[in-house]
Amino acid sequence: MAVRLRPLRGMTRPREVEPGKSYLTTRRCILRSFLLTPCDEVNQLFLYALGLYASQFGVVLHAVVVLGNHWHAVLTDVRGELPSFFQRLHGTIARALNCFRRRRDVFWEAKLCGRVELLDEGSVLDKMVYVAANPVAAGLVERGEEWPGLRLLPDASGRVVIRVEKPKFFFQADDGLPAVVEVVIERPEIDADYDDAELAARLEEEIEAREEELRAQADEQGRSFLGAVRVMEQDPSATPATAEPLGAPVPRFASQDRELRKRAQEEYRAWLVAYREALERWRHRERDVEFPPGTWWMRVFHRVECAEAEPVLAPP
Repeated sequence: MAVRLRPLRGMTRPREVEPGKSYLTTRRCILRSFLLTPCDEVNQLFLYALGLYASQFGVVLHAVVVLGNHWHAVLTDVRGELPSFFQRLHGTIARALNCFRRRRDVFWEAKLCGRVELLDEGSVLDKMVYVAANPVAAGLVERGEEWPGLRLLPDASGRVVIRVEKPKFFFQADDGLPAVVEVVIERPEIDADYDDAELAARLEEEIEAREEELRAQADEQGRSFLGAVRVMEQDPSATPATAEPLGAPVPRFASQDRELRKRAQEEYRAWLVAYREALERWRHRERDVEFPPGTWWMRVFHRVECAEAEPVLAPP
C-alpha cells in the first residue's frame, strides 16, 4: 500500500546510491555562466580536484569533458559514495575558482548534479561518445581534439594517468593535501571481446562519426564554430545568448532497450514506496525501521539501518 507523505520543505526526491553503478553526470554553472572558460589554471584545478577526490571516494572515471559553463563525466561509483565525491569536488572547485575569478557569488546552479544511470554496455559507450563530442555539439570547435579545455578518454592501453601539481593560486603548501595527484581515466568494464586497443579504436571511430554528423548539421543550418581562440577569450561572467528550453524531461536511466528502461523505472518506483514507508515510520519514532538498500541521506546523516543490497552485476 502506497504511503502519502507530508512534503518536507526544501527536500528533493530521494535517489538510490548503490555501489557499482555507472552514470552519465552533469553539473552546470549558475545562470549558465562561463565560469569554467578553459585556461591553464582552470584545467589544472579541475584535474587536481578530480584526481584528489576520485581516489578518495572510489570513483572510476571513464570520460570527462569540461566546457565553459558545465561539465560531463561517464563514471562508475564503485563504493556508493558518489554524493560525497560531488560535494567535495564541487565545493573545492567553487571556492578555488571564485578566488581565481575574484568573485564571491554562487558558482554552481542550485539543481542537484544530473545523474543518468547507464543500464547496459551500449549506453556506457554511447554516453562516452556523447561526452567526447560535446564541444562539437555545442558549436565550439569543429573537432573534439581541438578543445582547449579538459577532454579525457582512455587510450589504447585502456588506462590514462595524468600527474598534476597542486595549484598554487588557491592551496597552501602546508595544508596537508598532496603536492601531486594522479588523475586516472580507465576503460569501462564493457565489450569483453575487445582488447584495450580495439575498444579505443571503436570509441574513436564512433566519436568521429558523431562529430561528422554534427558538422553536417551545422553546415545545413548555416552555423559556424566559435573556435578554440575565441572560446578562451570568453568573459567568464557572460552567459549564452540563446535561451534554454524549459520543462524538458530529464531521463533517469539510459538504454536503447525499452524494456530494460521500463523495468528500471518500475524498480525505482518500488524503491520510492519502500523508502517513503520507512521514512514515515521513522518520523513516528520507530528508530529500528529498516530503509531500502541504496538509501544515502538518511544513512549518512541519521545513521538509519538499511537492507543489504544485492550485488551489482556487470552490464549484460
